[in-house]
Amino acid sequence: MEKERETLQAWKERVGQELDRVMAFWLEHSHDREHGGFFTCLGRDGRVYDDLKYVWLQGRQVWMYCRLYRKLERFHRPELLDAAKAGGEFLLRHARVAPPEKKCAFVLTRDGRPVKVQRSIFSECFYTMAMNELWRVTAEARYQSEAVEMMDQIVHWVREDPSGLGRPQLPGAVASESMAVPMMLLCLVEQLGEEDEELAGRYAQLGHWCARRILQHVQRDGQAVLENVSEDGEELSGCLGRHQNPGDGAGSVGKASLHPPPRSTRWRRGDVAPVPGRQLHESDWHGLGGPAVPRGAQSSSHCGEERKRVSGLSRALSPCLGKDPLPASPRVLTRPRAGSWLVPAPPQQPER
Repeated sequence: MEKERETLQAWKERVGQELDRVMAFWLEHSHDREHGGFFTCLGRDGRVYDDLKYVWLQGRQVWMYCRLYRKLERFHRPELLDAAKAGGEFLLRHARVAPPEKKCAFVLTRDGRPVKVQRSIFSECFYTMAMNELWRVTAEARYQSEAVEMMDQIVHWVREDPSGLGRPQLPGAVASESMAVPMMLLCLVEQLGEEDEELAGRYAQLGHWCARRILQHVQRDGQAVLENVSEDGEELSGCLGRHQNPGDGAGSVGKASLHPPPRSTRWRRGDVAPVPGRQLHESDWHGLGGPAVPRGAQSSSHCGEERKRVSGLSRALSPCLGKDPLPASPRVLTRPRAGSWLVPAPPQQPER
């Protein structure tokens, strides 16, 4: 046990040193002191090679500065807070393409003119996280008002009417569900609900909905976490269905395991499962870190099935964790580009 403690302490110190090194780089090179916000296209020497400002990254940097300022004493420094506030004000002035409409740009010029808009919710998600975290460190209510109003708009787009995103329903498009959407929405549920009982209660059911949607992406009997599935939670054919994003997989399923459904709506044996091809028991939540199952609720055979599924899920996520990938042929993963994976197509069933 002592050896494990020493190893953990060594890793903690290394991570702390890396954080200090990274923060020193961004504090020195990324701040736009003329217009506010941050330069994010930087060479290794810190020189700016493109002054376009991506709203995702602007929101992330504001959030990170505020979170470090709030959580770690060594970053409780005025220059960090001042830079975060300047970045937040830049977003307030320029992120929304046509105020009072809520749609945010994807890319802005250095002085804040919109360059490109994506037909998704992600610029708005990072805008929301930045505003909420700014409110937590400044206690200025206008930041929280922005966060809650944008959150309500995002939920409306996702759950009720996506037309405001500007994405037409084309007749040849395959209907699919992306894991990134419930993943980001669940991040917002956790962000806005932190130490806020009112908002935590307001978004509790939304959190459960996100968790159920995320677990639909755990496919092939727990052997793979797929980025896209059908609207019914089934695996899709072709490249769209084979796509994996290890970061989304590890982060999403981990978060989903912390949001079991209320007991009144929790799955029982025989209910439709989020993993196609098998029935789901309450112990599935227990195996993923959820609440314990009532005594006598599971049979020994089902316990074995549960252990197999959880073990399979951990193997499916192993590429994200630096371990060996899925077993060799026929399930070896290929990497077409950084940050994404393709899994082999499922074996063909012989014709009868």
